[in-house]
Amino acid sequence: GLVVFTMTMFMFERIRSDATALVVLIALGVFGLVPSSELFLGFSGNAVISIIATMILGAGLDHTGALNRLASWLLRRSKGVEDKLIIWTSAVAGLMSGFMQNPSVTALFLPVASRLSSRTGVTLARLLLPMAAAIVMGDGLTMVGNSPLLMLNDLVLSANRNLPSGTATLTPFPMFQPLPIGIVLLIASLLYFRYPGRKWLRE
Repeated sequence: GLVVFTMTMFMFERIRSDATALVVLIALGVFGLVPSSELFLGFSGNAVISIIATMILGAGLDHTGALNRLASWLLRRSKGVEDKLIIWTSAVAGLMSGFMQNPSVTALFLPVASRLSSRTGVTLARLLLPMAAAIVMGDGLTMVGNSPLLMLNDLVLSANRNLPSGTATLTPFPMFQPLPIGIVLLIASLLYFRYPGRKWLRE
């Protein structure tokens, strides 16, 4: 019942997603589904700490003016040509998403895309859709860019602790384990918006 409630609230957003998560967390404790001593252990997980860290990093990059320099560099590389601008912006965002969480990369690149749009006249929507797709594909480049992969390693370590003594343990995945899949997905995304996807962007 709680799973159905959570999915429904996330889909229709009657209340904010963070509020929904807290309500469900409290419900798990109230109904005794999770012991009260373990209710908040999830906040110390690698995935949660990684997301917090990348948000701090993103805020720091914005305050130092690094994003302005990034926008200028992308503009020089693309020479103001729309197709090149889309490819360069999407490629850089996709590569960064391999080392940062998707919301953080998106928050970083929104002001960059906005500055590029105002300087070149390319509409913001035409920059954002390919960029968002590249960010989603690029998070499969490493084990740290993707929250489910981070949680997978946490689950492996947890499973090892629960195995009987003397049993062979599972080995956590190294950082670049999903790299070949991530590269294929990112390149496919870039090629799609360079060729067949151009028609969609024009419309």
